[in-house]
Amino acid sequence: MSSSQMGSVSPHTKAAELNEFRRHHRLDGHRCPHLYRKESLVPQFATNKPSLSWSNIPGGAKRGAEPPSLWPDKPRLLERVLARDTEFQGIGKAKASRLASAFGDGLHAALADKDPRVADVIGAELAAGLFVVYSSKLREMDIIAWLSELDVDTRVALKIVRVWGAEGANKLRRNPYLLIGFIGWRHVESIGRKLGIADDDPRRLVAAVEHALYRRLDDKHTLTGKVELCRSIRKLLPGDASPTAAIDLAVQSYGAVPFGDGYQPSGAAAMEAFVAKQFLQLANQEAQLDLVAQDIGSEELEKAIDAFDTTRPYPLTERQREAVHMAVRSRIGFLGGYAGSGKTTVLRAVCEVAERFGRVIHLMALSGRAAKRISEATERRATTIASFLKRVTERKDINLGPEVILVIDEASMIDLPTLYRIMRHVGLARLLLVGDPAQLPPIGFGLTFHALIDHPNMPHVILDRVLRHTAESRISLVAEAIRNGRTPTVEHFQGLKDGVSFIPCSAQQAFNSIIKLGRRLSKDGMERGKCQIIAPLKAGPGGINALNESFHNLLTAGRAAFPGRPDIAEGDPIIWTQNDWQRDLQNGSMGRVIRINDYEIRVTLDEREIELGTSDGGYLDLAYSISVHKAQGSQWDCVIVPIYPSRILDRTLLYTAVTRAARQVIFLGDWQVFERAIKAAPSVDKRETSLPHRLRHKIRI
Repeated sequence: MSSSQMGSVSPHTKAAELNEFRRHHRLDGHRCPHLYRKESLVPQFATNKPSLSWSNIPGGAKRGAEPPSLWPDKPRLLERVLARDTEFQGIGKAKASRLASAFGDGLHAALADKDPRVADVIGAELAAGLFVVYSSKLREMDIIAWLSELDVDTRVALKIVRVWGAEGANKLRRNPYLLIGFIGWRHVESIGRKLGIADDDPRRLVAAVEHALYRRLDDKHTLTGKVELCRSIRKLLPGDASPTAAIDLAVQSYGAVPFGDGYQPSGAAAMEAFVAKQFLQLANQEAQLDLVAQDIGSEELEKAIDAFDTTRPYPLTERQREAVHMAVRSRIGFLGGYAGSGKTTVLRAVCEVAERFGRVIHLMALSGRAAKRISEATERRATTIASFLKRVTERKDINLGPEVILVIDEASMIDLPTLYRIMRHVGLARLLLVGDPAQLPPIGFGLTFHALIDHPNMPHVILDRVLRHTAESRISLVAEAIRNGRTPTVEHFQGLKDGVSFIPCSAQQAFNSIIKLGRRLSKDGMERGKCQIIAPLKAGPGGINALNESFHNLLTAGRAAFPGRPDIAEGDPIIWTQNDWQRDLQNGSMGRVIRINDYEIRVTLDEREIELGTSDGGYLDLAYSISVHKAQGSQWDCVIVPIYPSRILDRTLLYTAVTRAARQVIFLGDWQVFERAIKAAPSVDKRETSLPHRLRHKIRI
């Protein structure tokens, strides 16, 4: 996997997920190596080939000795690490440069020996903190130096250290093919050759299988058929290597798990099995009761719903009432609703009715923007899933007893690792997942809400009638037509106006057309931040990359750039591209760069102002234009959607784009492409996972 691919499924996320699974079940990599993604590649094999310890590497120490520090010969590398590693707080690019200039080749010795002259360069307080951190990280930093010798980029080396810490050195020296989680296959192959690994070495063969499976994981599939897997392995192992033999070795070492006619990465298989087991158990389980969460009779519940109806302009429909019953009385439930069908009204009813009976509601969503929307709709506090799980696991200030109802909105966005994490902490609480089954599957790997709501034994209600009688109803009707594969009737663009319009223009004209659109909308009263460009494709003159570059060049010329990212500057809108549970940031969190100088980098993300480190530049993209996947869960008054030929363009993508707008949708581009996309099969049907099969046949790992 290349470093550029890490935004979708970062190796840090993969390893952390599987480590968490292993810790939760009190298992270690020796007894159950399949619960950890990479550690199992080496110990399973008896081989006469030399191990890749430090003593086998040219210039290494004697067997059993600690490797010598490489830093005296690496002053420029040390400068980059000091500047980029966020644990060296307060250093940054400028101070790291001053230290390198002052000490040259002696910088490592100055920091390791706590040379008082360091305080003369950066001040006594910063120097004291730097000495403490540096001494604690010496073993970790030696692996960075060793990786540098193998042409591994400093940023990637820092990621490896974050995943494995100081132990990464021993792991990688025993088996450099563990690097496939961080760098491309060809690069790892060249490292393997340098270190004397033979073509038929089991470490190499098993790594090829895992790499093929994880490339599929990057494409969101957790299951790969044997024919396709063999084809991928042949490309990675040209020559006489047998793909079947390699797969057999991977299965023996728990690097791959067979399922039906295909194979899964071990971690993904374990998580899907766990999620399936939990939901099947809960679906057949009566809701727990106690003195607080006493049973609520149907008549009592009906009266409470009637009381809610008296406060609303329109009474709940029968299906909406059914959904309230399910949410309040069932252990788990799934509420599916298409655009304009009244999901938000049901959520408001669930909150008000449940609270009448002493229930405690916890509302949450994957992104901060989605959490804010549900909070405004229900007039109750809502948080991100990450914040909720932090309170449960770290602060432990939430009691998940039978009186609690967990409500997760925009649940169609939840990928497999996130749902796995949630299901580990449900406790005795009830769980209601709310989403739109016609929207795109999650950004991350796996298929969860779509698979679960389709299972016949899962309690579910689907709202499929457009009920809104507001400006949104025009958008909802267009969305309904697209969802059902019908070409909708749209208007000509007439400025800032509720509804859906289409502007024909070529891809080469897209940027100038959007500039004109923006000026007209601004003249008509559109506020900054109320309109968003959502593009289905990245490449080409009408794609995300070209539009972002053009807007950046036009609007931020001469402003301070993000260190290492000259394409991002002060004032640019930005989007975060990986899940970071510690900082409560999700893949798709959006904001803007506020300030960049020698001392700090401040941004807003999900409407929170935070400070970033220079190493965070790899997790940011411009957000003048974003993908439909990244827009999912958010909403703006107006969205602009360029439509040009793309293999991924289908009705699901168009439907999701349309439903991101509260008042106005402006399509521009090729009308024939628009019509063909509406007739194309939904992309959700193409995602290959084991979860539906495990649910149907109650299959465990």
